[in-house]
Amino acid sequence: MSKQETVELSQEELDSLLNRLSDKPTAEDIELTKQIFESYSFVYQTLKNKSQSIKNLQRIIFGSSSEKSKDVLKHEEGQDDVDEEETEGGDSNDSDKKKTPKKRTTGKLSHTDYPNAKVCPVKHESLSDKDQCPVCGRGKVHPYLQENKIIKISGNVPMMATKYELENFRCNACGEIFKPELPKNVCKDKYDPVAISMLALLKYGMGMPFYRLDKFLRSLGTPFPKSTQWDLMDQNSAPFELVFDVLCLEAAQGELFYNDDTSVKILSLENKVNRGHEKKGRKGLQTSGIISKVDKNKIALFFSGHRHAGENLESLLGLRDLNLEMPIQMCDGKRDNIPKGHETILSNCLAHARRKFVELIDNFPEQCKFILKVFRKIYKFDSETKEQLMSPQQRLDFHIKNSLPLMKGLYGWFAQQFKEKKIEPNSNLGIAINYMKKRWGELIKFTEVAGAPLDNNICEQALKKAILLRKNALFYKTSRGSQVGDIFISLIQTCEMNKINSFEFLKAVLDHKSEVLAFPQNWTPFNFRENLI
Repeated sequence: MSKQETVELSQEELDSLLNRLSDKPTAEDIELTKQIFESYSFVYQTLKNKSQSIKNLQRIIFGSSSEKSKDVLKHEEGQDDVDEEETEGGDSNDSDKKKTPKKRTTGKLSHTDYPNAKVCPVKHESLSDKDQCPVCGRGKVHPYLQENKIIKISGNVPMMATKYELENFRCNACGEIFKPELPKNVCKDKYDPVAISMLALLKYGMGMPFYRLDKFLRSLGTPFPKSTQWDLMDQNSAPFELVFDVLCLEAAQGELFYNDDTSVKILSLENKVNRGHEKKGRKGLQTSGIISKVDKNKIALFFSGHRHAGENLESLLGLRDLNLEMPIQMCDGKRDNIPKGHETILSNCLAHARRKFVELIDNFPEQCKFILKVFRKIYKFDSETKEQLMSPQQRLDFHIKNSLPLMKGLYGWFAQQFKEKKIEPNSNLGIAINYMKKRWGELIKFTEVAGAPLDNNICEQALKKAILLRKNALFYKTSRGSQVGDIFISLIQTCEMNKINSFEFLKAVLDHKSEVLAFPQNWTPFNFRENLI
């Protein structure tokens, strides 16, 4: 109901109407009563929608506390909400298995958690192998490997300046000046590859703005102006840009793509729009994240500008070998994520659909709990496929047997609720259901195509790298700045997703800049160690 006439009655008029309704109501009284109930329904639904809008605003500002089922689906007294009933289509033996409680961690780490720690052997001051025991005098001592590793953490500033004081000589006759040579291990440039790699990691990996790093280092006695920081990133981006291009070519051959957008501010592009240079052009700016799965590797790519994720994916697929099979694409339900001119097996994100019911659980607790329990069972089945290391085809067969009946049952439940008018199609809950029904074929793609994922969470998690930088630095000044940022964020995120030391990779590229410029295909995060001398 978009518009409702206002019904105004005084208390006396309302009492008079109630008396007439209990005696002999007229047709006018019945019509007036109908209008009152319609007004009440309108006000009640408006208040519910307003309340939901306020909750959405709170989530945007303060963030959601949790979307996990154990937090959203509150335990009812006397029953376990996790395994309260046997899963439809599942293995009945699963219910007999006892889950081992997750072991709490104390924050203590083993020496194996420090793979890059410097190893310093410490010899015993008086004993060696096979010496006589100084205590009993009868036995001989031998190496004892237990409890022989101790970790010590020392602090270092990110950048440390070293001042070399040269002993210069000058001839008093000819005026010739004689300068000594710097030590061989000293970099010829003022900023060595370690400093540049650390700067790239702090800025684009950890989201620390140039001005904040400048202030931090200045307080430690090592001034590092923000303009100098940008110049170093810009001047040393050439080898990384070539490696980025190689990764784009490799990513284009992937069998599975995830893509999504997040907003970004680029001042130079916004100023063009404000001055009227791009009146007919697109005004919106976003950073597109694309994750490509190539065999066992994952490649993360970021592109900032006016183009949407679907358009950037379209350009990437233009590099694809035409003889390869059609790839799977996972994204949310926005049309901007779909590439034009290149066919993909489109799969939509279940987590996006689920989130809509999480947001409505306070207003529609009974219906949302039912729906969320179905989602929980499906995700539980998918986690089992990962635990059992199933192949894509085995995983597909498993979901066809266990998850497909649940999804079909949920679709039938949707239709029944609308048919019996238990849910209003134009209500918030009805809109959330229609969102799923409209994209149903894409949402159940994981039960039809081997390798199709359930959600787009991996891409949303990768985009947090760009979001972190946006929250701290607020904006890029120029489109060149956003381009350099996309290159470094892509390389750092690709390293992290594949458990590769990003600092080691950045330093290796800078140490072998000439080789990278000649053969960038040999210096990707996946093979750079093979070329280290």
